[in-house]
Amino acid sequence: MGSWIDKSPVRTKPLYTSVMINHTSIIIIYLSWMLWPIIVADHSTSLKNGFFGFIILIDVVQVLSATGQNLSISRDWIPVLVGAEPGSAYTLTHVNAVIARVNLFCKVASPMILPIIISASSRNSWIFLVALVTVATWVFEMYCLRIVSMENPHLLAPKSRELVPENPGEELVTSSSSQISYSRRLEEILYRHPVQRLRHFFSMPIWPAAVCIAFLYLTVLVYSAPLITYLLQSGMPLSVITMARASGSLMGFVATFTTPAASGYLNSRLAGSRDGKGIIPRKLSSWGVIGQFLSLVSLILASLL
Repeated sequence: MGSWIDKSPVRTKPLYTSVMINHTSIIIIYLSWMLWPIIVADHSTSLKNGFFGFIILIDVVQVLSATGQNLSISRDWIPVLVGAEPGSAYTLTHVNAVIARVNLFCKVASPMILPIIISASSRNSWIFLVALVTVATWVFEMYCLRIVSMENPHLLAPKSRELVPENPGEELVTSSSSQISYSRRLEEILYRHPVQRLRHFFSMPIWPAAVCIAFLYLTVLVYSAPLITYLLQSGMPLSVITMARASGSLMGFVATFTTPAASGYLNSRLAGSRDGKGIIPRKLSSWGVIGQFLSLVSLILASLL
């Protein structure tokens, strides 16, 4: 996904495509769940398993397209938009905080609204209503993207070659690649490229921080769809799950205000330091990881009681 975004000649195409695929996948999943009672009533185990496998496959496509959407915004759009105005008071830290704040606000609001919709309508009605909201959000999102891209011509301009990072191992794929055998190409795609990219990743000084962030997703306490489904099937009330999700998102929402403030505080204290620019992100990251760890330990101890 990242390679496709990097190789795209313009910045708008990957984001438009990922948004379209993401919302289409969500709508297909909603419509599939509306048809689920009919599939179950057929009493065909193979049909039920096949249809459920189809829903899981579409969900994989939805998650992949959402990842591409986030990558395109964070790697292509935000740096260009922030760099377009050198004299602006808004730094990359402030812009990222505002974007995270909007996302977390939606994560706080949606769990609170969904129980109201579910209690006020039947199963198929609320699924259809949520699907309509998804379509409306899709249209509004495409409209906003069009406005932003039209007001910033550098987003529509072709990427300069210097801004497109070269992938390790790409030197073998040249104009004469049509003469390479199919097995050789398969070897390049499945073996050499991933291995060389891993070596390149672990050669960068930032790899420990990236691995540390990835480990945060190993906990089952992340409120993913499987965990929510399990809690509902276990008999936990929807209101309790809603409060837990909303409170977690609310803390993340608060962090979008405290992180820029902490960054400004460290900037004022370490402005004269020789390695000030490097110390600030390391300190902020370490504070965040320590806070995550302490919160996780406290939550586990509370659950044991």
